Amino acid sequence: MQRLQPKNDRTRKQQKGLSLVELMIALVVSSLLMLGVFEVFVGSSGTDRIAHAYARVQENGRLAMDILTRHIRMAGYQGCIDFEIVDMNIIANNAPTGDLTGRAILGYETQHSGWNTVNRDNYLAPINGVHVGSDVIYVQYVSPTGVNVICPGGGNSCSSVSAEIKIDDNSIGLNKYDIAVVSDCENADMFRIVNLPKDTDNKTTITHSSSHNTSNFLSKPYGEDSEVMSFEALAFYTKDTGRNTNRGNPIYSLYQFDSTFHDGTGTGSYVTGREVELVEGIEQLQILYGQRLADGNLRFVDATDGNLDFAEVDAVRIGLLVSSSEEILTDPDNDTYRLPGNDIEPLGTTSAIATHTVDRRLRLAFTSTIVLRNRQ
Repeated sequence: MQRLQPKNDRTRKQQKGLSLVELMIALVVSSLLMLGVFEVFVGSSGTDRIAHAYARVQENGRLAMDILTRHIRMAGYQGCIDFEIVDMNIIANNAPTGDLTGRAILGYETQHSGWNTVNRDNYLAPINGVHVGSDVIYVQYVSPTGVNVICPGGGNSCSSVSAEIKIDDNSIGLNKYDIAVVSDCENADMFRIVNLPKDTDNKTTITHSSSHNTSNFLSKPYGEDSEVMSFEALAFYTKDTGRNTNRGNPIYSLYQFDSTFHDGTGTGSYVTGREVELVEGIEQLQILYGQRLADGNLRFVDATDGNLDFAEVDAVRIGLLVSSSEEILTDPDNDTYRLPGNDIEPLGTTSAIATHTVDRRLRLAFTSTIVLRNRQ
């Protein structure tokens, strides 16, 4: 009689499993699939990083250009007076300018040896570390936002040229020893504030004594048809931030220097100033100045042109080279970027005036022409 095998034994003999060859083929196929997935992930990640960097560079470029445009357009603004008819009366000690109409905008070139200190405005002396090859632009104007004069002021300022000026409020943030301008559209006076106490009615009174002004006399009494405004004198340039990229290369930014900022003591020449970083990634600032010729045409030249008269500049052409904060490109950037006045060439290029680091950062160039509305 034939002996029957247990059911479990028959099942074990049918389960033969994979051979070594089949196992190796399966491993190869799965590895290829995983490699493909990894390649897709890496490609997608790289594309995302480039897209993010491109968007950031675009954003920083637009922001920097907007800041520069806003301030440069205001160059020479003196309130509502017609500066071709009326000269502002300047009595402030150590005022940044004695001729706001003619020196509303000034420019400087920095080259291999730095910028020329012979022609540099004394108020810009504290500035250091400007990126070699980058330009410096200096603009001065009266702030378009003012506060109303009210009468009667302290000592009846509405009828006396030497009396204090009373204002409705100090919403524009005037401080002791700041430079301010008072104007009624027919006259304007620039003076240094000596004090601004609040009265019992919570109104602010501005004093302008001769201790910090060449005289305590304004050109006329200013009444309720007048405004008090702050004075702005700002320089813009690019500079090394002291921070580095993920590969150790320097990061540059657009900086602003406020030459009217002081230490609040009311002593000395007031040439202290305050530097503020504005926008990261601005490697180069290049500028051409549009001088109005006798025939009405504009000629655009750089700040070193021997025939340039800044009092005749009606427009400014600006170029910015903006870079990403991270190095994301696969190859080093050896491109040359054309900006107004100068090419920005790879570092190490013979005789190059302005250069950029040869690294893997994404870079874009921005250009714009700005019309000085107060010169038209």
